[in-house]
Amino acid sequence: MPKIEFAEVVWVFSSYAGVFLLHTFRRSVPITKPSFRLQKYIVVLCHLSIPVMEICRYQLRAIHGTPEPSGGDFLLCVLHSLTALTLTSRLRVGDRSIARPTYQTITAMRFCFSAAAYLTGDPFLYRASIHVINGFVYPRIGIKLLNRMRILPSYSAVYTASNFVASMLSIHETQFSFGPHAYLAIFAAIVVLNRYVAERDRPQFTNDTSMQRSGLGWDYRTAATKGSGL
Repeated sequence: MPKIEFAEVVWVFSSYAGVFLLHTFRRSVPITKPSFRLQKYIVVLCHLSIPVMEICRYQLRAIHGTPEPSGGDFLLCVLHSLTALTLTSRLRVGDRSIARPTYQTITAMRFCFSAAAYLTGDPFLYRASIHVINGFVYPRIGIKLLNRMRILPSYSAVYTASNFVASMLSIHETQFSFGPHAYLAIFAAIVVLNRYVAERDRPQFTNDTSMQRSGLGWDYRTAATKGSGL
């Protein structure tokens, strides 16, 4: 195994081990607490364990040569994407107008890499789909560093910035041409789509209230007052 690949393996597994021990098993999945209930964290545990399985499969096969994608790899990616989107819909931390599209974008790009790798049998695209997984663990490292440096004013800002930068970094690691540019374009498209869906699903009375406040709507209370002579 070349030195650069060995260093990559050491970095990946050490960073994952550090994040799991220092953050995940203390906050996200507090398995040591007496109040821990497996049913409550089943989606999170699947979200964490599936990419670890993918990375192990990839690195073990990389010992004997260039790994090639299989149907099992694509299935694991699909399952991980479903857990990621499920958790994103429940997201309550950070600036959700940015944090949610960040997760949605990196999930969409990873799914596309994995699907294309499976359909074409391209080892490069398969490797890219594995590297994107880092975008789900790098944020914890960024959050820890930014909290220590105290650059941003709140945890919400730290969480949002760390996720966005980590996602960009993981896309850059894929070595896919114009990968970061594609990430920004997809991110912008998802932001617009999310806003469109939110506006479309907003209750009608909310829109009516906004129109009244802006002077564009018919205020029935004003009309009633004028009609009664009060």
